[in-house]
Amino acid sequence: MAFVSWKDEYGVGVVSVDQQHQKLFSLLNALEAHLHGGAPKMDVDRAVAELEQYYRYHFTDEERMLGMLGTAPSADHRKQHAWFIAEVAKAGLDRVEGKDVNPLDLVEFLRDWLVNHILVVDRGAFSEANARLDRL
Repeated sequence: MAFVSWKDEYGVGVVSVDQQHQKLFSLLNALEAHLHGGAPKMDVDRAVAELEQYYRYHFTDEERMLGMLGTAPSADHRKQHAWFIAEVAKAGLDRVEGKDVNPLDLVEFLRDWLVNHILVVDRGAFSEANARLDRL
């Protein structure tokens, strides 16, 4: 069973954004599988780095997409993205430096934050953008 599974309720109404969110779920599942499968630290660190890189890509694209739809992301939305990237980067650096980072706590944090962010922040922002398009 997947660590995190896509549900229709996570959809924001923009196919490319939903696909990116699904890719993030896939990367989280891969990281969790590495952790539970006893993968070498180097493989886990690589999976964390890949996830961080894709989050950066996704957040940039999501903010661009909202702008294109006529609803620029709020300052709070952007701050949440920046804060989250900083947290993921810090956790990755801490692991590289050998600091005590519980990888299972990390992957649960990543999952919980992403699901909540999609359901509350992204759905709200894209709902507003979709409503603007409907009025055109």
